[in-house]
This record gives sequence, C-alpha cells and structure tokens, in this order.
Amino acid sequence: MKNKKLVIFDFDGVIVESLDLWFEVTKESNPELTKEEYISMSYGSYIEASEKKNITYNHNGLENYRNRLMEIESPRALISFIEKNNDKYTFAIVSSGNELTIKKFLNKEKIESYFIAVLGQETHKSKTAKIINLLGLQNFDNKDSVFITDTLGDVIEAHEASIKSIGVLWGLHDRETLERGRPEVIIENPEELEKVISDILD
Repeated sequence: MKNKKLVIFDFDGVIVESLDLWFEVTKESNPELTKEEYISMSYGSYIEASEKKNITYNHNGLENYRNRLMEIESPRALISFIEKNNDKYTFAIVSSGNELTIKKFLNKEKIESYFIAVLGQETHKSKTAKIINLLGLQNFDNKDSVFITDTLGDVIEAHEASIKSIGVLWGLHDRETLERGRPEVIIENPEELEKVISDILD
C-alpha cells in the first residue's frame, strides 16, 4: 500500500547544486543579466519573472546545461535519505525545469524509480498548480505533505497550495531571503533532512 505522506523536492538547487551552471547558461543569451537580478527572479515564480524580463535561451545553451548537469553529483546524504526512506514516504519532484532532463539526471543517480511523479515546465507554469494537481490525483492530504526548496518563491507557492515547506541553504537563496516566506524550518545541509521531515510529517 502506497505511503500517504508526500515529500516533494524542487530539482535545481536541491537535488542538484546547479546555480552557477544555470546562471552561466542564462547569461549567455541574456548578457545584461546580473547575478543579483537572476537570484531575485526566484523571489516569486521564476517562469513568470523570466517572461516579464523576456529571458531567452538558445539551443546550444540548453544543450550545454544538459550535458554539464550530468557531470554534477547529488549530495550523497540526500541520496542516502531517499534510498533509506523510500518505504516510509512517497517522493515527487515539482520543478520549473525540463521533465526529460530531470528524469535523465535521476536515472544517472539511480534514484528515478523512487519518484512517483516529475512535474516540470511542461505540466504547468505554476508550482502551486502542480502541487495541487499532484495532491488531488494521488489523494494526498495537505497536512501530510511537505515541499523542500531553495527559493523564496517556492516557499510562497507551497503556502498557496496549503502545504508546509522546508528551506535549504545549499541552493539559491540565503537564510534571510527564505525566512521572508516563513517555511517550517530552514536547514544547512542534507544530513538534517531525515530529522526535520520526521518532525513535520510523523
């Protein structure tokens, strides 16, 4: 019987530390973009901010991202948590990224089979909508679900979907920025995941 406690991960910045890579690829097609502006684009919906700023990506840049992404490893403690707790929790990914690219990376890390769903930009622009759809389709209870993310915008969208959130500091935003969204907790490293998720969901 499927476990009804749902742990949702963001991808970039959580499963994989890809801030520098994504900024480099984005800046190739948008040379006027500063690092500060790029970081601020995730204070809300990244996709909406990208559209407002007319951010573009060329094919070579995106292919460069995909290729170099496969050279990065997920934090070992995060992989261990997923492997160890696969029977205890149900795992899913909600991201603004490309679903096929995410699945390819998960397969490379040998953890794709642990996720019931990978919902990226193809599914919907809004992470709030993707979370709500995931909860409804899989019959999860909001109080038994949590979203793990590295951005303020995601924390806000988790609140909009009426689920709890955990902010992580190995990704895009710093503690002060994440605190503005009032996540349940902010953690500094993946080794803390098991305890804080247990505290929230068990």
